[in-house]
Amino acid sequence: MLTYRLFFRATFVLAVFLLIPADAAESKPLTEEQQKHFREIDRELARFDTVLNSVTDIQVRGGTKQVVDFLRKRVFELKANYDQTRYDELRYDLNAEYQRLARWIAAPVTNGPAGAADSKPINWLTQAERAAGWKLLFDGATFTGWRGFRQTGLPAHAWEIRDGLLHTVPRVGREKPSGPGDLITEAKFRDFELTWEWRLANGANNGIKYFVTEDRPAAPGHEYQMIDDWGYPGTPLSPTQFTAGFYDVLPADTRTALRPVGTWNTSKVVVRGRHVEHWLNGQKVLTYELGSPPVVAGLAKSKFKDLPGFGEKITGPIMLTYHNDECWFRNIKILELK
Repeated sequence: MLTYRLFFRATFVLAVFLLIPADAAESKPLTEEQQKHFREIDRELARFDTVLNSVTDIQVRGGTKQVVDFLRKRVFELKANYDQTRYDELRYDLNAEYQRLARWIAAPVTNGPAGAADSKPINWLTQAERAAGWKLLFDGATFTGWRGFRQTGLPAHAWEIRDGLLHTVPRVGREKPSGPGDLITEAKFRDFELTWEWRLANGANNGIKYFVTEDRPAAPGHEYQMIDDWGYPGTPLSPTQFTAGFYDVLPADTRTALRPVGTWNTSKVVVRGRHVEHWLNGQKVLTYELGSPPVVAGLAKSKFKDLPGFGEKITGPIMLTYHNDECWFRNIKILELK
């Protein structure tokens, strides 16, 4: 399934670019080479129009048209104020969106009001997964194996099980949790492959944390970010705050992986030794090594820089965060790596 909503982010630079006033720079005549670039872009846009004629799914057709119209606006702005870097980014994003559309045409998924149609049972293990040692962390019916962070029981008024899904209860119009709303597993893990499926409401924020300790309540562990990248209200997000990143430390490259808000995404975290991977919808979007220069530098610029022990590998539970917003989880499973 592909992503077809306007919130699809080209890059963080794009958000800044759209805020530049039209008269911020005096227009200059295009060189012959630059005119050639725009003729190539026009051919790319014409290719979209041709291919879209064969798409009958209303959501896919309408969503792709929104993205293409947005790209056309960027072309118009670029003609008025040419910049080679922005041209390269635009060509990349044109190709990425076309590839998404092409993959959907090759293997279409029917969309409904709740997003992509389900093609398999939820909260289950295949025979091969069971043989390999995978375990379900959520059975679809009970909170067995879970408790509240720094609590002996469950967080009050924060989570519920509905239609086989683990669902956060948003705070709007509801009694607030009496303590932390985060859920953690009773079991602890060190080297593992963790997968889960998730869906967010518009503007929502959530995440899964690992290397979790209850001795550091302010920042208990590394967070795989899950957020409405372009629909989140308030201050614009930084690159390290977008979906699938190591929150506030390292960004992920999800431009061809993220699906629309309101539809299901599949994520994975792999920890083996000091090596960590973040995956999104079958694509590896972030890799890092604990203690490596990029991690050390990212931590030094993050909100975690003064927290002792943050960034170190520890054995701990898996955490589902509670950020007041509405989110759904299913098929949460883990394989311990030996």
